[in-house]
Amino acid sequence: MNAQPLSCPRCHSALGGGLPELCALRRCPACNAGLEVAAFPALFHHGEQGRAGESTQAEGEAACFYHPTKRAAIPCDACGKFLCALCDMEVSGRHYCPTCLESGGKKGKIKTLERARTRHDYVVMSLVLGSVFFWPLAVVLCPVALGLTVKNWSAPPSLVANTKLRLGICAVLAALLLCASAAFWIGLARSN
Repeated sequence: MNAQPLSCPRCHSALGGGLPELCALRRCPACNAGLEVAAFPALFHHGEQGRAGESTQAEGEAACFYHPTKRAAIPCDACGKFLCALCDMEVSGRHYCPTCLESGGKKGKIKTLERARTRHDYVVMSLVLGSVFFWPLAVVLCPVALGLTVKNWSAPPSLVANTKLRLGICAVLAALLLCASAAFWIGLARSN
């Protein structure tokens, strides 16, 4: 992955060795400058490279729709265009050309491609906060919040936050607010 070796920031001499040796370095071997090396393991991992398109060799051989000089490897499952290994976009075992992949993702035809995801924790949190600020509506908003929590508990979580934790906290708050609101309304009804 990294074509150039790591070098000293002061004298620019190469720092050789593997990951454990580099992380153990405290001084540059060439200039004796103080070093602190923190390298990600991926720096030394050589992942598999993408396939390159093969050139067409025989007359009449199928060529890629997007690269006429490259040999066709597979047809697009959506439109049937011939694709070289470079243009082949595999998604869940199906092969797509770049155009079909983009339009299928935008139109929602390819279900495995997500363009957006509802943050159910924000919806429930909004209902709970709404019941705090508009407390007379808590007897309606809190059961809706609890119902949405139960319904969406197994929904795919957000990629950026711990939504189950937030959903759980909001459910507890909704239950507490529902009990407080019910006690208020029952107390108000009894006093009349």
